[in-house]
Amino acid sequence: MERLPDQQAILACRYDARWRLALALPETWQGINPSTLVYFRRRVAEHGIAQVARESGLEAMRSAGYLRRHGAVRIDSTHVLGWIAHLSRLECVRETLRLALDFLVAFGGGSAWEPWFSRYADRNPQELRNASVARLRSTLDQAGREALDVLAKTPALGDTVVRSEPVALLQRVFDEQFEITAGASLQQRTYYYFAWARAVCAACPMKDQCLSPKKRAPFRSLPVGEDQMIVQERRALCKTVESQRRLDRRSGIEGTHSELTRGYRLRRSRYRGLRKTDIQMQFTAAACNLHRWAARLCWLDRQQAMRAA
Repeated sequence: MERLPDQQAILACRYDARWRLALALPETWQGINPSTLVYFRRRVAEHGIAQVARESGLEAMRSAGYLRRHGAVRIDSTHVLGWIAHLSRLECVRETLRLALDFLVAFGGGSAWEPWFSRYADRNPQELRNASVARLRSTLDQAGREALDVLAKTPALGDTVVRSEPVALLQRVFDEQFEITAGASLQQRTYYYFAWARAVCAACPMKDQCLSPKKRAPFRSLPVGEDQMIVQERRALCKTVESQRRLDRRSGIEGTHSELTRGYRLRRSRYRGLRKTDIQMQFTAAACNLHRWAARLCWLDRQQAMRAA
């Protein structure tokens, strides 16, 4: 909840009375090495038991009669912005290629996957730092062609390799970012960019409603993808009565999301990888449940004291 590093968390357990009381630590407790927490999270991730803390808390709440057993439970998802949120299209393709080649190097060694293995070993090569737009665009085209070459070589290794997670992810990213047109030529996905002149926007009577006051942009721009019509159809579908009826339950979900994102900072992950992110999500949910339980018990004590007075 307080997002402390491991070393500061151990110090808080030793010297902060609130932490000692919450964890029921004896006065003779001298602490542990902060690296123990690293190994603990690693073992939890390896065995896939991150949900144990959350389920243990829920079972304790059920045993105390605070939480009733449910059948169908209202659930929804929330956005978690991790490191991948900062990836550009080029970085996404290059990083996916690097992960796939790191996996494929076990089949024939690094020399069997040259020059791709050496080219994508560096995540942030010097020649791409502060590169021009034309250079980045050409590099993206090259990465797309080489991703296609790598994918064309994998079927010879068997279906198991083709269906493996790194290769399947490379195929997915390639399909999302590129398309093969007639003549087997490779093209990037089409995007259109519309922009209006500043003079036009300055004289427009609707500028106060059109221009965003937060961004303070002096003109309006509009990027449009090739799937724009599909997006508009989905937006129109969301305005129908049936869709609105299905979305009525969201009003009861948004409160929980607001509590988790504002009070527990669940919006952002502090770790790389899905397994470590899952640990953070599960432990944060457990902390939220225990905090609600403690708040309920405190409220009951206050009500009892008021009735006794």
